[in-house]
Amino acid sequence: MKQKISVGGMLVKDGKVLVVRRSSVEEVLSGYYELPGGKVEFGDHPEETVVREFKEETGLDVSVIKLFKVFTYVIGENHTVELVYIVSGEGEVVLSEEHDDYKWVSDVNDLQMTEKMKKNIKEGLNLQII
Repeated sequence: MKQKISVGGMLVKDGKVLVVRRSSVEEVLSGYYELPGGKVEFGDHPEETVVREFKEETGLDVSVIKLFKVFTYVIGENHTVELVYIVSGEGEVVLSEEHDDYKWVSDVNDLQMTEKMKKNIKEGLNLQII
C-alpha cells in the first residue's frame, strides 16, 4: 500500500465552484470531475503545490486564502490524504491534457464525482466560506 498527500483548490465565483473532468489519459477515475490540484512532491509545501497545480491544470493564477478541509480516501492500494484550500483567482480557463472539460457549478449532485468530493464541495458552498 502506498500513501500520498495531495491538494485541491476550491475557486468559487458567483456561488459556483470550478471543477475539472479527468481525461481518458488518466489511469485513475478518468471521466470523473474533481477540484483542480495534484500530488505534493517530496519537500514541497502543500500551498505552493496547489498554486502550481492549479496553473498547470487550468492556466489560472491563484492565491491561497486558507485551508478548508482535510480528508482521506483509499483507491485500490493507494491511501491519499487530501488538503483542500480555498483559493482566489481570475482569468480564462485553459485546460491541460490531464482534463478534457470544466464547469462552474453550484450543484454537484448529477456530476460523475466521488461522494467525498461531492460532500466537500457542497459543504464549502453551503457554509458560504468564500
